[in-house]
Amino acid sequence: MHPVHAPFASAVIVAAGSGTRMGPGVDKLFLELAGRPIVAHTWARFDQAPEIADLVMVVRDGMQDEFRKLAAQFGFNKPFTLAIGGKERQDSVWNGLQALPAHREIVAIQDGARPCTSHAVIAACLAAARETGAAVAAQRVTDTIKESDGSTRVGEAGVNRGDDAAPWLCGPQEVGAAVNTLDAGLSRRMEPRAASPTTRKSSFMSLRRHGTLLMKNSDSPLR
Repeated sequence: MHPVHAPFASAVIVAAGSGTRMGPGVDKLFLELAGRPIVAHTWARFDQAPEIADLVMVVRDGMQDEFRKLAAQFGFNKPFTLAIGGKERQDSVWNGLQALPAHREIVAIQDGARPCTSHAVIAACLAAARETGAAVAAQRVTDTIKESDGSTRVGEAGVNRGDDAAPWLCGPQEVGAAVNTLDAGLSRRMEPRAASPTTRKSSFMSLRRHGTLLMKNSDSPLR
């Protein structure tokens, strides 16, 4: 058993995206928010989380010095490793997982451009992952959803809010945690693209032998 307050997990923060939706010449990770870049806020959330022992920052090749400067500028204390992002998001997640300490059992995965995830949600996901094998923060869909018939008409099927089988939304603040996938679920020799063309953390974790627990996200749906 781990002592309650002892750090027991690693965090993989994926910060290798090009931010193409923001337009040319704009890197949303380094947009200033409340006096520091967005990615620095995300980093700080996990640097301050007592459950986290160390971090892997997955970055674009050529940006390593910028992230080292961030760590020094904002006084991040926990050990961190820089990993290079891949062609697609799932490749970047995979590269981050490969850079984890060999002994690490639990890992949290977060998007570097999502700075508002609370410590309560991080801690709950990590606790659920230790208990069940994998967990992702999510919220039940509260709207009524209608399926189409393949065109623009409402089909016969629909999902109403309150249904036991209603969908869950893994929104922009989604954080996932799992038993170290490289040890427990997938071979180190297995390429992520061969496993699945997924980009979502929850989909990536569902490749493991265990199912992924939907952990109710108490945070407001802010970006």
